[in-house]
Amino acid sequence: AGVIDAHARGAALVEFAEDPIIGLTLDGVITDWNPAAERLYGYAAAEMLGASIVMLVPPERHAEPGFLERVRAGEVVRQVRTQRIAKGGRRLDVSISMSPIRDKAGTIVGAAAFTRDIGDSIAAEERIRRSEARLAEAQRIATVGSWEWEISTDTVTWSDELCRIYGAQVGAQHSFDAYLQLVHPDDRAHVQALVHEAFSTGGSFSFEHRLVKPDGDERAMLSRGEVMLGEDGAPARMLGTGQDITERKRTEAALESSERQLAQSLRQQTAVAQLGRQALEGEDLRDLAHEAVAVLGDVLAREIGVTILASVDGRRIDVGPLGEDATCVRIGSEDAAFGELRVARSPVLRTDEMLFLQATANVLADAITRLRAEHDVRQRSLTDPLTGLPNRVLCIDRLTVALSQSARRGTVAVLFLDLDHFKFINDSRGHRAGDELLRKLAVRLSTVMRPGDTLARFGGDEFCIVCDGLGDGDQVIAIAQRLLDALKVPFSLSSGEHFVSASIGISLDDGTGRPSEDLIREADAAMYRAKDAGRGRFELFDEVMRANATKRLLLDNDLRAALDDDRDELLVHYQPIVSLPDGAVVGVEALVRWEHRRLGMLAPSEFIPVAEDSGTIVALGDLVLRVACRQAAEWASALGDSAFRVSVNLAPRQVAHPGLTTRVTEILAETGLDPARLQLEITESALVAESELTTRNLLDLHALGIQLVLDDFGTGYSSLAYLRRFPIDALKIDRRFIAGLDSDEDDRTIVEAIVRMAAGLRIDVVAEGVETARQAAILEGMGCRMAQGYLWARPAPARDVALLLGLSSSATFTGP
Repeated sequence: AGVIDAHARGAALVEFAEDPIIGLTLDGVITDWNPAAERLYGYAAAEMLGASIVMLVPPERHAEPGFLERVRAGEVVRQVRTQRIAKGGRRLDVSISMSPIRDKAGTIVGAAAFTRDIGDSIAAEERIRRSEARLAEAQRIATVGSWEWEISTDTVTWSDELCRIYGAQVGAQHSFDAYLQLVHPDDRAHVQALVHEAFSTGGSFSFEHRLVKPDGDERAMLSRGEVMLGEDGAPARMLGTGQDITERKRTEAALESSERQLAQSLRQQTAVAQLGRQALEGEDLRDLAHEAVAVLGDVLAREIGVTILASVDGRRIDVGPLGEDATCVRIGSEDAAFGELRVARSPVLRTDEMLFLQATANVLADAITRLRAEHDVRQRSLTDPLTGLPNRVLCIDRLTVALSQSARRGTVAVLFLDLDHFKFINDSRGHRAGDELLRKLAVRLSTVMRPGDTLARFGGDEFCIVCDGLGDGDQVIAIAQRLLDALKVPFSLSSGEHFVSASIGISLDDGTGRPSEDLIREADAAMYRAKDAGRGRFELFDEVMRANATKRLLLDNDLRAALDDDRDELLVHYQPIVSLPDGAVVGVEALVRWEHRRLGMLAPSEFIPVAEDSGTIVALGDLVLRVACRQAAEWASALGDSAFRVSVNLAPRQVAHPGLTTRVTEILAETGLDPARLQLEITESALVAESELTTRNLLDLHALGIQLVLDDFGTGYSSLAYLRRFPIDALKIDRRFIAGLDSDEDDRTIVEAIVRMAAGLRIDVVAEGVETARQAAILEGMGCRMAQGYLWARPAPARDVALLLGLSSSATFTGP
């Protein structure tokens, strides 16, 4: 089934109403006009939709306070009598009720006006009024429906009309007691008291009472009387009339019943309309079921239950009681029942209440049908039916999201993969074999993707991969190579083994805010260049990145040469770590520098990533650790300070290396450095994988007496679980927080929280990147005991640091 049109559903919800129902915006524009409105006002829906409600209001009433102002204030306008103008200028006497319509958030977004034609009722009331007026006048000049009581003789004379009303014999003599015997027993004492009161005061009376005729017919009467005084001033006689008001009472009762029914109909229709709006906009059937129970229970004042046999996700929904003594209304058709509504059987439901229940069931059925259809359409529209992978639409959507977050999450790359000579498989082995290959290819490619990357099939043998959160272009190159390597293993098909290769084009977001289609087009173009270059390879679209990749390859070759040839290009500099309370140097951090023979002095950020990607970081780390330990041993011996330590950074590859503990133990033995004087700094990224080898390495190093420092704390994952799971001795607060310490309240709050947390865990804290005395003072005030930064010294060669320590430059190791 398709999604039901909103207008058609709205019409269906009010189709059973016999009274006109008009939907309005808060500005009075007509949005709904049901058939009953057409019959009453004479205008077709096509004439009124979009028109202003003012065209139905008589001109003399334009200045009166409007119903919409009251509705905007949240008020429900109930049964106000007024006039409206039908087509052709005909005036209508109507009773109007108006209720606000709210959206899911409770905001008033429109109004529903319910109209009832009360022209016949008003005409009937007018006839009664005129009759009463004529009768009142006649009572003054004639004896029609009148009576006369001579008090002295207790003789009562009834007119012929009154005799007919009372069911008495015309012309007969009557008494006051005979009249009292006709009065209903429950009213008799009250009537007698009122008449006697009139005697005692010499006044008049008018009251209503019931009268029981001799044949048992009960009538409603309006009796009036007036005392006439004699010459002596005493009551002499009493004149009065009796009016049968039974029909008027019945009319009034009918009007009251009609008003009650209209009010109930208003509540029902408003409830269905609001429930229908939620059914159109909502996405959760359980919420809608709870709302239906609340609405039905409020309007019907009964216990309500709802069962939906299978939601969109296949789960059953039960809300409210499941009692057997209930009237059940099916949700959906007999052939496609979605569930049922249950309502307490007693008292017996009226017809309008059953219609209300059915309308609610229809709303729930429409919502279930819509959500199921939308779910099916969404599944078909966003996934590839052959492989189950995201299709082009979903891929582009995810790429668009990734591009919008690239400033925060990192570079976005698109890889466009196309099988080489796929047509040969279809031609030689048939399309069934080709489809089987594509399905198995999708599974294999998925196994080599990073978590969170999107692998999509665009059609045929074309696949698109979206990777976000990339630090640089080398990562996407590694991903492309993994994809190519995955294809080196043959595919086992029903028709036999088959080898395939692929060409991959890569495009990278350049941060200029280009649309996702541009990146896909560029990756596609790069893929064709890969095919032209021999297939089974990848090509970068970005020429600058290609140049950078070449540069990194050359840099990696030079780095390997520098490590192997002992060219003295790799240097270790040291930055002092000071005690904030007294400014004493308590240690140093060892930092590698590369004085490239052609490029000059290179910062770590220029070659460390290359070393990490290529794996040379392990050899480079060994070199730095050996030099730093030897230098620290000499300084410690010269200083005689047992607290002096050297900090050396470990890259993630080193932390996860199987020979780490052995290499560190050998270097400590070789250099003679006390393990207690060595601190090894690790980043949070090294702990993310939480491999068994990483955990074992850190525990073994700590067992040797080496201190472990968590570097750049606060910039990565910052999981406090690391502090509990691993033997961390100290934290280093990243320089980005320190830079804003004296100007950014958020940075100050973060730093203070880290210092306090570390103090509570009995972990040392070192602040990095301190450049001003103001920053140092703030840190000391927070309780931070150690820091390093340009305020005291930049990283420098060992001979310069030796002078800072008060040692001669000869107390330095002359190695790298």
